[in-house]
Amino acid sequence: MHGAELYDIGADPGQAHDLAARHPEVAARMRAHYEAWWAGVEGNLERYQPLTIGAAEENPMRLCSADWAWAYADNQRDIRTPMTGSGTWHVQAAQAGAYSFTLRRWPQESGLAIAAPAPPWRGVDAAGRPATRCRRPRPGCAPARRRRPCRCRTAPPK
Repeated sequence: MHGAELYDIGADPGQAHDLAARHPEVAARMRAHYEAWWAGVEGNLERYQPLTIGAAEENPMRLCSADWAWAYADNQRDIRTPMTGSGTWHVQAAQAGAYSFTLRRWPQESGLAIAAPAPPWRGVDAAGRPATRCRRPRPGCAPARRRRPCRCRTAPPK
């Protein structure tokens, strides 16, 4: 995380205990792996990958703001607050025909109207338990022993 932090997500899903100082070789190996991966994909950032509609593998297809070309709208802050800009979808049709589109701000299964605000953020860990990451840990605040979310947290992570 941030190029310098290391966490055991299985044992510490709230990422309260940075292990990088105890395991610098693991952190260095993971950072080198990430840098090699990034070098391989970075050149594709300015090359938009077209989306194929009408293909049997994904029909119907969902296009969302994260698929927009030349617009960044795929993190929680951008999704939860209305964007004033927009992007374009570069699509290609797998087959000729008539296509219909339904435009929504929220997924259909959410039941939210297009102008409805996002529901309150409720972070959970991989097991579905309330998130316990301390943003400003205080003495005696031990996420591993806590049964309820930390009161140290002043706001959910963005």
